[in-house]
Amino acid sequence: MRMDQTQKLTAEDWISNSDYNELKSVIKNYGDEKYASKIARKIIEKIQQKNTFNF
Repeated sequence: MRMDQTQKLTAEDWISNSDYNELKSVIKNYGDEKYASKIARKIIEKIQQKNTFNF
């Protein structure tokens, strides 16, 4: 997913390389989401699970 198709960085790439604080900030500030902290934590958990099973 990309807003600007000329950019090489995808949403998946950005999310995979972001830390908890960055994710939380973007979700809270751009999504106006009151559960940004919980959502960011779950995203990080899923990324860690995915990376654990990639040998």
